Amino acid sequence: MITTFPGRHYETGTIANALAAMGAVSPKTGRPYSEALALGASGGIAFGYFVFEYTGHLPHVALLTRNTFSPFERALDNLAIRRDSRETTQAKRAEDNLRLELDAGNVVIVWADVFSMPYRGLCATQMWHMQPLLVVGQDGSDFLVADGASVPLRVSAEELDRARGKVKKDRYRMTILEAPDTERLGEGLIRGMETCAALFLDKPPMGSANNFGFTGMRNWAKMLTDPKNPKGWARTFAPGPRLTQALAGKIGQPGVWDWISTWGTAPAGDRGRFAAFLREAAVWTGLSALNSVADAFDLSAIQWEALAEASMPDLVPEFARLKELKRRRTEVWISQPPDAVAQRAAMANEMRSLIATLGEPGRLEPFASEIQAAMAEIVLRIAEIEEPAVREMRAALG
Repeated sequence: MITTFPGRHYETGTIANALAAMGAVSPKTGRPYSEALALGASGGIAFGYFVFEYTGHLPHVALLTRNTFSPFERALDNLAIRRDSRETTQAKRAEDNLRLELDAGNVVIVWADVFSMPYRGLCATQMWHMQPLLVVGQDGSDFLVADGASVPLRVSAEELDRARGKVKKDRYRMTILEAPDTERLGEGLIRGMETCAALFLDKPPMGSANNFGFTGMRNWAKMLTDPKNPKGWARTFAPGPRLTQALAGKIGQPGVWDWISTWGTAPAGDRGRFAAFLREAAVWTGLSALNSVADAFDLSAIQWEALAEASMPDLVPEFARLKELKRRRTEVWISQPPDAVAQRAAMANEMRSLIATLGEPGRLEPFASEIQAAMAEIVLRIAEIEEPAVREMRAALG
């Protein structure tokens, strides 16, 4: 059993960690299957821009940088991974089944509410989100889980049962994976890339074309700078709490910076990680043209990092400190020192204070137009790099 878990995202990272924990090794690299490979198989990167506003809450931005349409199941299918899934409505039976598999030497994927996990330090009464979680062992009555940190995290049986039973649809579900079928994996990676290209170029799987792909990118750039549009940022995200929420988010709710820098497997909207996938995919499929597409996405990654910085520029001291805290909080999460929960809680308190200051009347007023114009310029630059790259990828797939 491995002791260090490299997977970061709750879907693709969980798959990569499960394969590594069972000792599965890629015949192409001689190393465990990478999270980059899982990302590409899941449908890869994407672009989506949405604004949600609910009664009694500030409007918030949802910025999708990767495929969110059944990515977990798609990744398993495209990696040619067979799995054994089981469900029950009874907490006791679910725990017994889990312990039996762990006793047999298996690692088990369960679905649990992230807001209910005590090591996250989130408020379980205000929100929930069920996501796959890898259970890697037991220690007495407690369980050990891999959940984006590099080391296993301890959770009591009661806490895990509560989190697993939060939502009826995923209640007490568990899955055990087999190693990928390498004879079929290359074909699956092509399907993953086809999904990626379609998300950028074709009719969106839901909603308006203005929310997806390159049309969505250019629409977002317009919304950032059009003062007359009723859906534009000048009206929807006026300087104060609204603009602060859009850019910096809050604890448990990402802002633009977080969507780009911490939501995926790596910063830069996963563009660098997708470039790594394309180079692996070139080996699996024999499509050498994918290497030049990968070079384009390495360039795009630079622009995505610039976009994140433009959304919270250092010229506003509170933004500079917030970014420092967000990066450090992520580092502490991954490394998990003994006082990680206390450290993260202290940083969260300071972040809340900074967000409150940024939301005060007039604090962001002098900077708002400049921030939004800079963001719009970079978004258009990203579209100019990525659109020919995606078309080249589609052409390479034939």
